[in-house]
Amino acid sequence: MWTRKHRLTSKELNTLEILVKYCLQVYFKLYYDIKVHHRLEDGPKHIITQLRVMRSQPKKVQTAVTFYVRTGAWFAHSECVLLSLMANQSEDDCRFAVTQILKLRAGEEYGDTSVIPRITPKLNLSATSLQTLISWQPGQVHEPSFTCSLSGDQIQEILVKPYEVPEFSIHTQSTERVVKQVTEAAAAVVGHGPETGSSGLGPTTGAHALLQVTFAPEKTQAMVVSRSPAAGPAVEGRLRFGGVPFPLQEAVKVLGVEVDRKLRSCAASHTRRLDSIQRRALRLVDAADAPAQPEPVSPLDSLEHHRDVAALVVFHKAQVQGVPHLAGLRQPPRIATRSTRTVLTSGDAVEVPRSRASQHQRTFVGRVSRM
Repeated sequence: MWTRKHRLTSKELNTLEILVKYCLQVYFKLYYDIKVHHRLEDGPKHIITQLRVMRSQPKKVQTAVTFYVRTGAWFAHSECVLLSLMANQSEDDCRFAVTQILKLRAGEEYGDTSVIPRITPKLNLSATSLQTLISWQPGQVHEPSFTCSLSGDQIQEILVKPYEVPEFSIHTQSTERVVKQVTEAAAAVVGHGPETGSSGLGPTTGAHALLQVTFAPEKTQAMVVSRSPAAGPAVEGRLRFGGVPFPLQEAVKVLGVEVDRKLRSCAASHTRRLDSIQRRALRLVDAADAPAQPEPVSPLDSLEHHRDVAALVVFHKAQVQGVPHLAGLRQPPRIATRSTRTVLTSGDAVEVPRSRASQHQRTFVGRVSRM
C-alpha cells in the first residue's frame, strides 16, 4: 500500500508511515530471525533483539507495543534463559548460569522436579544481555527440567564445555498449522460465546465437514468425567453427531482397556486375562513335550516377568543413568536408620511411596519401587 497511490494525507499518512517502518525494522527482522534460528536456546535471544529494535522506534510506538511485548515473552522464563546462558560460548554467561543453578539447589545433588507455576516474568525493557533480561530474585527463578537430573559435578563441567540443549524447535510451520486447525475445530464444535462455557456443549454437526471425516454415532462412546453429580444430567441429550443424540455411558473401552467415570482402569483384570491365556498355552506346550521330558519345564517366561523386567529397565534409566525425559520417575534414595551385622542396606534402594489404595499400588512407581 505504501508504494501505491493511497491518496492519504496528514495524520493518516503519518500513521501509515509508522506502520510500514515498524514492519520493516521490527516485524520482518524478527520473523526471519526466528525462522532461521528456531532452537530452544534461541528464544531468549530473540527477546533481546526485539527489545533492542523496539527502543529504536518512536516513543508512541514503544508505548503501544510494550504491553504485548511483556505478555508475549514466554521464552523469558528463567528456565529458558538459563538454558540459553549454558549453551552460550561465553565463559561469563556459563559461569552465571552455573552459579544460579547451584544456588537454587542449596546443597542438594540434583534439581527439584516438582510441578511449578508457569508465570511469564517481568521484562527489563532496557536489557542488553541475557543476564539482565529478568530479575533473579529468590522465588522467581527455577532450574531447567533438562538439568535437574544432572549431578553437581556434571553442572560444574558446563564451565569447561557449554551445555548441549536438546533439539526442540520453538517455532515450526507444522505446529502453527495444527494450532490453527484445532482452534477452528474447537470453534465449530463449542464456539466462542459465554453460553458455551465449561458446562455447555454445542452440536457437533459442523465438525465433520471441517475435519473432513465421517462420524458413526453407533460406534461412538461418550462419558462424563466430573466430581459434580449434576454434570451428567446437564450434558445428557445435548451431545449429538449429525443430529443423532447418543446416551452417556458409565464406562468406555479404549484399545481393549475399560475406564469408568472415576477414571479407574480395568488394566489389572486385562493383564490377568492375558496371564490366564498364557498359562493355558504353556500347559499345551508342556503336554506336547511330555513324552520326551518326564518333568516338563516351561521354556517361556511369564508375561508378568516380562512386564517387571521392562519396568525395571525404565526405572534404571531414570534412577541410575539419569535420562532427562524420565526425570519425573526418579525417587529419593532410601535412608537407612540402622544396619545389622548380617544385612546391609543396598545403595540402590529407594523410598517406597505410601499407598492408600490398591489402585496406587498398581501404578508404575508404586510397583517398581517395591521390586
